[in-house]
Amino acid sequence: MNVLTENIRANKFYQKCGFVFEGCFKDHLRGTAGDYKDLNWYAVCNEV
Repeated sequence: MNVLTENIRANKFYQKCGFVFEGCFKDHLRGTAGDYKDLNWYAVCNEV
């Protein structure tokens, strides 16, 4: 699962739901204005 770093609400939601933060890709996507956006990556971890 990935989400834009600037989307604070979505980042908090994923963390609250138990997703594990894996890392941040800097300047990964180009926005509509030509600027680059960072992406946060989350994973679901099933503990046995």
